[in-house]
Amino acid sequence: MKRLILILIAISIFPVSVSGEAVSSKAYKKRVELLVYLRAIEPIVRNYKGEVPGGGQSQQNPGGTTAANNQQAGVPEQDGDRVKKYKELKRLYQEGLQYFFENNHVNAYRRFLEAQLGTEMLLEELSQYYVERTEEILKAAIEKRIRTIRKTEI
Repeated sequence: MKRLILILIAISIFPVSVSGEAVSSKAYKKRVELLVYLRAIEPIVRNYKGEVPGGGQSQQNPGGTTAANNQQAGVPEQDGDRVKKYKELKRLYQEGLQYFFENNHVNAYRRFLEAQLGTEMLLEELSQYYVERTEEILKAAIEKRIRTIRKTEI
């Protein structure tokens, strides 16, 4: 009976001890995953910059000129809060890369995890903005349709 219990304990412990993974391989996988995410969200962040300090949404400046007109005039475009968060994520990623190539995989993995957490928060903020903006567009379309129906009834 004691042998059976020892065998069962050994069998249950064996898969746990075999499934360990080196920090270097975790850091490598996280590095690749983050690179894919950062590349994918960059155009989204550039299109929806967020609030510009000292002004409203960055899509339209207070003077009525668009950001494209400012670029043609030589005025540098200000970064919104989402762009600043994205740049901070890139900085964390680059620090992680530096640690990774110095073979300091523990600190690299830690930086990659910090960048991943920030990326998740940024993606959540962007998705919430998309939902709110879609709701506004749908409400405006419904109101416009109702007005056109009422005009045709008169």
